[in-house]
Amino acid sequence: MITREILIIDDDENLCRLLKDRIEMDKRFRVFTAQTAKEGMAVVSDKNISVIFLDVQLPDENGLDTLKKMKEHDPEIIVIMITAHGSIHLAVESLQMGAAHFLAKPFPFEQSIQLIDRFIEKQKLVRERFLMREDLPPSLFVGGKSAATRKLFRLVKQVAPTNSTVLISGPSGTGKEIIARMIYHKSQRSEKPFVKIDCTLLSSTILESDLFGHEKGAFTGATKLKRGRVELADGGTIFFDEIGDLPLELQAKLLRVIQYGEFERVGGTKTLKTDLRVLAATNRNLRQLVEEGKFREDLYYRLNVIQLEIPPLRERVEEIPDLISHFIKKYSSELKKNISHISPGVLKRLQQHHWPGNVRELENMIERAIVFATGTVLDSVHFPADIMQTPRAGVAISGVKYKDAVAQFKRNFLVETLKQFNGDVTRTANQIGLPRTYLYQLFKELKIDIRGIKSK
Repeated sequence: MITREILIIDDDENLCRLLKDRIEMDKRFRVFTAQTAKEGMAVVSDKNISVIFLDVQLPDENGLDTLKKMKEHDPEIIVIMITAHGSIHLAVESLQMGAAHFLAKPFPFEQSIQLIDRFIEKQKLVRERFLMREDLPPSLFVGGKSAATRKLFRLVKQVAPTNSTVLISGPSGTGKEIIARMIYHKSQRSEKPFVKIDCTLLSSTILESDLFGHEKGAFTGATKLKRGRVELADGGTIFFDEIGDLPLELQAKLLRVIQYGEFERVGGTKTLKTDLRVLAATNRNLRQLVEEGKFREDLYYRLNVIQLEIPPLRERVEEIPDLISHFIKKYSSELKKNISHISPGVLKRLQQHHWPGNVRELENMIERAIVFATGTVLDSVHFPADIMQTPRAGVAISGVKYKDAVAQFKRNFLVETLKQFNGDVTRTANQIGLPRTYLYQLFKELKIDIRGIKSK
């Protein structure tokens, strides 16, 4: 169970104490208090506050000015104004400024619990509507409770209406494509095409034709003119997934598209024009690739106009319970199981896990657990034994070289993931976010026998 953090800002210490005691009778909430606007802002900056009870009159500042600052800090934060009868007009003004509700003193403290529940549920529904539009699988951002995710959502809302190029970075399995689609759906181009290019899947020659199209007779097999994705996406948004894998020889052509909106089809001489918004995603360090000569510096700066970074799951563990609940409902329905919840001990252990595969890894693990579950509760027996082991603070290793230790870790990680998918390389590649061709190269380097794993 996630504890919601509540803040009361009022110079009446007695009211703060009594209201705090009443709200904290409900174990779902933890309450902080402040007597001044300055103290309240300090709490909001330091904590993950969901709801604020804010007095209209404060010793150091008008409550409406404080409300404005709170909403600028976090537009989604719920603010309930507290007012004396003589300042009702100020409370009405506060509603126009974004306050959710106002309470006139004195008020029954029981009403505060009802308001918290009501507005948190409303906030949840708004987030779900924002996330669950067509083509937007919500599973990687269910709830969005963490401060990092809420900040990411705020940035998405800010950049979406613009035409600026956006570079989305983050580890595999964190939802970079979902963020790209969120930007698209909130943009002024949402009625135009959204075209995705996966830079990891195709060879340089095929990718060029896929991107820019080709003229009839441009190469063997080109029996008719083909319009490329850049042309088909005219007026809309084009999304380059894993842009760090775009072949160097195509990077100059992409740069020209971004700078001038110009390109030629393969085998063609006519310069065509296109009007696109470019979004790109990567799990690699493009700055490092530039230094290694593997990525054009001018393209890097063109792409990196606005950068959005998606934090790994281990940095937003407060979202894990909601994600697990979502996956339990999803796969219980698909697999015709009657799973109601996960045991508290297992939940705690999953929140301690490092999650190298991020949300995709969590989703696969919950699906696997439901497959093997026979009762109504997911317990430790339904999860891999190594995941359920209590993590150790650290183990000193002597006589082992760093390179050998890293190689052993890679080998163990790949073998365990392969076992999870019964040696299925395609599913393993999707799980850990690496191309199949690169996986086969790793198997060879690390001496991993796939056939042996498949036969077990």
